[in-house]
Amino acid sequence: MFDYDKYAPYVFWSYGIAAVVLTGVIVWTFVRVRAAHRALADAEDETVEKGREE
Repeated sequence: MFDYDKYAPYVFWSYGIAAVVLTGVIVWTFVRVRAAHRALADAEDETVEKGREE
């Protein structure tokens, strides 16, 4: 294994922060995709409804 010596806390904190940030970005991406899908479905529903009214 690697010998981190006195720098071990800095290295492990950096790994932890990077993991948290990457997890947050992934979760945020999935949330945004779901919101975009909902908005698209709503827009399609409005278009279909508008077409029926005419």
